Amino acid sequence: MRIVKTAEERKNEILDVAEELFAEKGYDNASTNDIIARIGIARGTLYHHFGSKEEVMDQMHKPQNALLHQKMQERLISGVVPLIAQLIDEGIESGIFDTKYPNEAAEMIMIYGNIAFDDNENLTPKQKKQKGKAFIYNIEKMLGAKQGSLEKALIQFF
Repeated sequence: MRIVKTAEERKNEILDVAEELFAEKGYDNASTNDIIARIGIARGTLYHHFGSKEEVMDQMHKPQNALLHQKMQERLISGVVPLIAQLIDEGIESGIFDTKYPNEAAEMIMIYGNIAFDDNENLTPKQKKQKGKAFIYNIEKMLGAKQGSLEKALIQFF
């Protein structure tokens, strides 16, 4: 049986499910087919509200969706921070890093990255690269790593 919802209800449902899937699978691994299947809607219904998966993601970051954005950030932080902390612990054990606060450093790196790069699409390529270099520099300082030791591995993301 077909369930009729208002356009706003359907749009919010799509955003909620997309947020769940992005948190579960990661943005790159979640597809529009996943969203459609989980909700049980036709492909045309999704594309009536959003032109692409990228548009769904952009919509999540709009000021009127601040609560959704905050929930997504909290899920991301709670899922990724332990992984970063584990990498930092391994770096401490191997002598690459020297920090007394690996868990807190992991959290700060994640939060700093989320805030600093949240509105990255409005930057020029040169500004993105500069911001990326500054981010890497500050991570090295926070972790007590040798200056330049992380740039080769991380600069590709910027």
